Amino acid sequence: QFLNCVPDEVFWMYNWSWLDLNSDGSWSAAEAEAVTKKLNRAQLYLTSTHARMLAAIHDSAEVVLTMGRYAHNPSVLQHARTVVTLLDEANGSIPQKVFLGEVRPFLDMCLLMDERLCGNLMWRRSFNRSYFLSLYGRSGFPGQAPLLYLETKPFSGG
Repeated sequence: QFLNCVPDEVFWMYNWSWLDLNSDGSWSAAEAEAVTKKLNRAQLYLTSTHARMLAAIHDSAEVVLTMGRYAHNPSVLQHARTVVTLLDEANGSIPQKVFLGEVRPFLDMCLLMDERLCGNLMWRRSFNRSYFLSLYGRSGFPGQAPLLYLETKPFSGG
């Protein structure tokens, strides 16, 4: 037994095999529901997490494809097109490659729930740009950073 202060959804994201129950290389809504039911925890709603994540990734790819700032950047456009294609082909599932490139680099930001501790995270270099981009680089996408990072939404500060 151990003490876990991480939100349940974030904790479960750190181990792909806990999400992809049938080992087919994609995380489906049915698998998210199965884990939610199996664990029977009041605070774990992987079904809604899956739905929100899928929508956010797809929407970010579509926004990046229409942004003028990337019109002459073929690697970013190819990256966004590849993500859209992979998601469309997965029929509502999130392929592991998309998860590793578009979700995993952001997970460490969710570990600290108290803003007073963020300085510790930076000071210890537990989270830095090189580490963030190295996680993205492992996904094999042709772009330079996750689409959620590239997308700029003035209303969200993104």
